[in-house]
Amino acid sequence: MNLAGEQASDQSLPCRSQTHESIYEWAKELQVGDTVAVRQSSSHIYFEYRLRKVEAITEEGRRVLVSDGEGTFWRTPNAAGKNCMHPKGQTCMVQPTSAVRKAAKAGKRLAGGE
Repeated sequence: MNLAGEQASDQSLPCRSQTHESIYEWAKELQVGDTVAVRQSSSHIYFEYRLRKVEAITEEGRRVLVSDGEGTFWRTPNAAGKNCMHPKGQTCMVQPTSAVRKAAKAGKRLAGGE
C-alpha cells in the first residue's frame, strides 16, 4: 500500500510509485516558494491533483504550510505527506513529478484502478 489508502491496483495514478519514505526524502529539502502537489480523493476512488507553493515551514521543520488554504502537511519520516489536521484523511502532499504535473494541469478527476 502506498499513500492514503492507495491499493496496488491503482496503476493509473501518476503518484503510484511514491511512498511515505520517498516523499520524506523529497520533502525534507523543500524551501519556501517551492512547488508541491496536493492530491485529493473522493472515497479513495476518484483523485485530483493541484499544484501549490510552499508558503512556510515551521521553525522545527516538521510541517509544511501550502498556499491557497490547502493545509499543512507533515514532513517527518513516519508521516511525510499526510495532512496535519486529518492524517487519515483523503488529502495528501505528493511530489510534483512530470506525470503529477500533467494530471494537475489537465484538471481532470482520475479513477484509481482503471
